[in-house]
Amino acid sequence: MVDEARRNAVDTGEHELLCRVDAMRPFEVLDAFEHEGFVNADLLKAVGAVLRHLAPAQYGDAEQEELQLCDYDFRELVAFASKAENEGFWYAYAEYGPEFESPAARAVVADPRALEDLLKQYEKAIDGFWEQPDAETQYDAHLGERDRRDKMAKRRATV
Repeated sequence: MVDEARRNAVDTGEHELLCRVDAMRPFEVLDAFEHEGFVNADLLKAVGAVLRHLAPAQYGDAEQEELQLCDYDFRELVAFASKAENEGFWYAYAEYGPEFESPAARAVVADPRALEDLLKQYEKAIDGFWEQPDAETQYDAHLGERDRRDKMAKRRATV
């Protein structure tokens, strides 16, 4: 996967970082990409898959904490949970995978088991979201925002 990421790198900074990846621990790769301000999806998928299968002691010196989602990412998880509940996890994963903002959350999406774990981690929070009186309004507003972002991304891709 790292070789695929190298082939798909689009700028000098990304190429330079990818040259250093082999010597980095997985959590350092995610941290570096987040701080550099760009994300190579292929590399994040690779790192996410590696992180999922390492024993905690192999992660490195960083303490492993539960993933904290920003508001947008939380609502994206709520939307995915709704789709998974209605259509089944695997169909929802294949057709409607969450489009998170943060690189760490995007890495989770690369591994369906990690995404299932994230759903379990946030299960009470998701249930609490739906108990709010304006939950439907917030949900619809999020879907509208996601549609807007998708349209903007498509426009940028055609320019």
